[in-house]
Amino acid sequence: MCKVSDCFRITFILVFYVFLFLNTAQALSIHSKKTSEASRFLKPLSPEEANAQIVLLRSQQQIESCKILFDFVHRTEGNVQATKTQGVLLIDSKDQQILKRLFLIDEQGEVLIDYIFHEGNASQVWKRVGSHGTFSELENEELFLPLFEGILFRPVDVLMPYIHWGKYTYEGLKAYGINSVVHDYLFSAENKPSFLSQGILSVRLSIDSKYNSVRKIEYLNETEVLNQLQISGVKKFESLWIISRLVFKEKNNKTIFRVSEAAIFKTDNQSLFFNPSHKENISKDLFF
Repeated sequence: MCKVSDCFRITFILVFYVFLFLNTAQALSIHSKKTSEASRFLKPLSPEEANAQIVLLRSQQQIESCKILFDFVHRTEGNVQATKTQGVLLIDSKDQQILKRLFLIDEQGEVLIDYIFHEGNASQVWKRVGSHGTFSELENEELFLPLFEGILFRPVDVLMPYIHWGKYTYEGLKAYGINSVVHDYLFSAENKPSFLSQGILSVRLSIDSKYNSVRKIEYLNETEVLNQLQISGVKKFESLWIISRLVFKEKNNKTIFRVSEAAIFKTDNQSLFFNPSHKENISKDLFF
C-alpha cells in the first residue's frame, strides 16, 4: 500500500489545480471514504495547527508525471444541449517546479489551443493557437480569461497561486457533504493587483480534515461568491488515482472537467514538451 505522502503526488490539473487536485485523488484512494461520526465533533485548529496544515498542503504540490485525456463539458441554464471539447493534459516536475501542458482538440482531432504552465515561485504561462507557430507569454490580466471560448476554466485555476499567499485567516471547520469535515481558510488578495482588478478580494480554500487536500475553492468579492471550483469524482486509472470530475460554477453556468483516460507519462526528451521554444508540432496521437 502506498504511503499517505505519496498519495498527494497526483493532482488537478486542469487545469487546471485541474490541475493540483490530483494530490487529493491519491489521498482519497488510500483511505476509506467514510468519516466517522466522531469527526463531526472535531475541535477547531489552534493557530499553530492551522499554520502547520497550510505548510503541509504547500509541500504536497510535487506530482508524478502523468498524461490525462479529458473533456470539458459546458452547460448553460436553459440550454438543454451541452457543448463538449476534448483535451489532453501532461504533467511533469523538475527542479522543484511543476510543469503542465494542456491542449484542446476539435472533432477532427486538430489542436485548437495549446498552453504551457511553469508553476513555482515565479509562475509563467504561454499560449499559442493551433499546433503551429510561436508561443506567447500571458500577461497577468490574461490569466483570468477562459482557456477557450465556451469554457469557464481559466489559466489562474490551473496555477492556483493563492495557495502560496502569505496573508490568510483560519475560519474554522464545517461539515462537507455527508461524511466529511473541512477546514476553511480565507486567503487575502491584498497587494495582488491582478486579482483585485477582477473584483476578487479573497479566495476561500476548504481543506479536508482527514486527507489534508483541497475539496473546494471559492473566489470572493467580500462575502459574495463570484465562482467556485469543486471536486466531485475520483477514479483509478492503471496505478494512478485521479480526480476524475471537477465542476466550475459561475452564476447560471458551469463547466465540468471529466477524465476519460490517464496513465504514467514517460517518454524520451520529455522536458521538451514543456519548453515554449521547442518547435515540434503536437497532437493527441503522440500520447493516446
